[in-house]
Amino acid sequence: DSIYHASGKRDALNLKVEFIKPNGDLVYLFYAPTITWSPKGKFMKMLHDLDKVPAMGEELDINSLVGMNVTATIENVERDNVVY
Repeated sequence: DSIYHASGKRDALNLKVEFIKPNGDLVYLFYAPTITWSPKGKFMKMLHDLDKVPAMGEELDINSLVGMNVTATIENVERDNVVY
């Protein structure tokens, strides 16, 4: 289940991913998955892909995400004959 504040706002981890274009310019991707420990949630899928899922009883060290080198794959998604 997702964790919501009494205000109805969600808890999310705000990520900023920096990409370097071939010409040297920087491009940023912002990603803010809702913090939920559901295995089907985007947050857990991201942690699994980054091999950062904490062991049972351990806390997530978000500082370990800072400075990671990652590879991004950009894909088109099609729903109801519309490509996003």
